[in-house]
Amino acid sequence: MTEPLLRLENIRRTFRSGSRVVTAAGGVSLHLAAGETLGIVGESGSGKSTIGRIATGLETADAGRVLIDGADPARLRGRAQRAVLRKVQMIFQDPYSSLNPRLTVGMQVAEGLADRKSLGRDALRQRLSELFVDAGLEPGHIDRYPHEFSGGQRQRVAIARALAPEPRMIVADEPVSALDLTVQAQIIDLMIRTQARRGLSWLFISHDISVVARLCDRVAVMYRGRIVEQGPAASVIRMAGHPYTRNLLEAVPRLDHRRTGAKSVPHILPEHGDDDQFEEVAPGHLVRRAR
Repeated sequence: MTEPLLRLENIRRTFRSGSRVVTAAGGVSLHLAAGETLGIVGESGSGKSTIGRIATGLETADAGRVLIDGADPARLRGRAQRAVLRKVQMIFQDPYSSLNPRLTVGMQVAEGLADRKSLGRDALRQRLSELFVDAGLEPGHIDRYPHEFSGGQRQRVAIARALAPEPRMIVADEPVSALDLTVQAQIIDLMIRTQARRGLSWLFISHDISVVARLCDRVAVMYRGRIVEQGPAASVIRMAGHPYTRNLLEAVPRLDHRRTGAKSVPHILPEHGDDDQFEEVAPGHLVRRAR
């Protein structure tokens, strides 16, 4: 069996809130294969963002183990540790707060290039232009500042910055929840196309199970710091076993067939995605077809 790109083993993490101890992760185990998209879905406070930050090394677990491409970064130091952690990058929910308003977006994307110090000015600009085009931006955007972009464009800048170190995996923490539906569809389409071109793995974190189902190969449902259900997206939608999963599915807005006579459609579909890339596994619930 091929070693997963990411493996989390019995991750535990608690926080103190006054005199109270809050369990953000109470023994979470999951894995992500190369080229796969895994969605973690749950309400605010379920612990899903904590898991994402632990996976990228931005936060340390109280107990358990994180393996990236078979290596444990906690047991490494210096250059060896940085080399492992560079394989995993992160995109945050609010791209504006994660960007420095005093620097051009080109300067911020360039920080992720491992060989930027050895590149001449023209070569550096060429690399940045390629990254910006890959993220759906124009080369001329390189010299602009974050406040000059819309929310969707800033999220594209964040994607370009995450792609700069040439990672094998990207953790996306609620990357479309602050965007309107049309822009959400564009960003999801970009993520799917980027994965196909680069062979990336995505760990996609969201409170919206309908978005997760349309983007992800597998789904892990998180509730109160624990994974209560996980499996292929179609199986989780068709045969949700946990009451919390069923509540998430029932909360998804969808068209009423009886009143409109219309076929139920997803409220978010990639703009370049063909209809035959998706299948309706339950009324109002579409998932990506198995690849």
